[in-house]
Amino acid sequence: MQKIEILKLDHNGRGIGKLNEKTIFVTNALPGEVVTVKNIVDKKRYMEADVDEIIEKSNLRVKPICSYFYECGGCDLMHLKYDEQKKYKENKVKDIIKRFSDIDESVVKELKSFNELEYRNKVTFHVKETCGFYKKKSYEIVNMDKCFLISNKMNKIFNIVKKELPLEFISTFVIRESKRTNEVMLIFTLKKNFEIDDYLDNLKEKVTSIYTYFNGVYNCIFGKSYLHEQLQNFTFEVSPSAFFQVNTIVAEKMYLQALNYLNPSKEDNLLDLYCGTGTIGITISPYVSKVIGVEINSEAIKDANRNKDNNGVNNVTFYASKVSDIIDEVKGALVIVDPPRAGLDKKTISEIKKMKPKKLVYISCDPMTLVRDLKDLTTDFELVEITPFDMFPQTSHVECVCLLTIR
Repeated sequence: MQKIEILKLDHNGRGIGKLNEKTIFVTNALPGEVVTVKNIVDKKRYMEADVDEIIEKSNLRVKPICSYFYECGGCDLMHLKYDEQKKYKENKVKDIIKRFSDIDESVVKELKSFNELEYRNKVTFHVKETCGFYKKKSYEIVNMDKCFLISNKMNKIFNIVKKELPLEFISTFVIRESKRTNEVMLIFTLKKNFEIDDYLDNLKEKVTSIYTYFNGVYNCIFGKSYLHEQLQNFTFEVSPSAFFQVNTIVAEKMYLQALNYLNPSKEDNLLDLYCGTGTIGITISPYVSKVIGVEINSEAIKDANRNKDNNGVNNVTFYASKVSDIIDEVKGALVIVDPPRAGLDKKTISEIKKMKPKKLVYISCDPMTLVRDLKDLTTDFELVEITPFDMFPQTSHVECVCLLTIR
């Protein structure tokens, strides 16, 4: 069996080596290790494989706290010391900046991290004969009984569902937990409509609401209609389909970083683009004259308006529209954007350039699309700083908050 020396990690957390003069990506291998491999997939320009045996082990390797790590597809860095995970993510952002743009990597500051385990406030479990997460590179399900990225309360609820509910009628279920109010919402996606309420007695003692989702319709069958979560001094209602950052503590810290970058005065107006349910705009509203939130999803805007009213905020207006429809209202405003993984489209970037905001804060969940957009934006803006955040410890994902100023 040919030995492979692992040189570094790729952007997905896989070890990179060479085999037969081809680059090979090796799952669960670490830099400095010498390994043999199995399950080789030989593609045109590269290979993929799994570790078969570690001949020389890295001193960066640790025993994962989770016994399912090497099987489960939920985490990909739990075998790497956490301090090294942070360095890897910071360097990943710098490497992408350096390789795919002319931007100086020195704009990337030290990664900020807060809670490495039990941080997720939302988790989706898949259901077949059992329930859990998908295996690595597979749609088979890991027969698990615990996840270390969620709380003990969420794990107890998971095990009740696994043991007491008829799984043949369920395709997925979601557990959402507020980290500040301790409320829990449970959402079952059903394959067919059946009397699920007959199986819920033990769950009702541990959750504040239960929903079913069938034929495109959410139905609250127990408890409150909404989950309540707190960020800073504000309380937000989270509906079953609403987007909310999965790491509450890091989300709060990211929004404070955005506020720090904007450094607004009470005379400034703010455009909150891709505003979702209004969390960013509402938390920044005390520091500006007016916030205008824009989001194409009309259901999210309904949630945003309810959150605004519930918090007694009177200087925020939300629109279910495109930014081009309200551009005359927001000229001269500070701008904050928090787009989905696909990043900004060309038209949105063009509209932002027309506005000429003196400051633009870009929150990104994908460094690759971020760099693509920064290359376009920096024709009109100067990139001042990027602060990475570890929103998803034990995985290869990293979030960034960026400050740009008009040239």
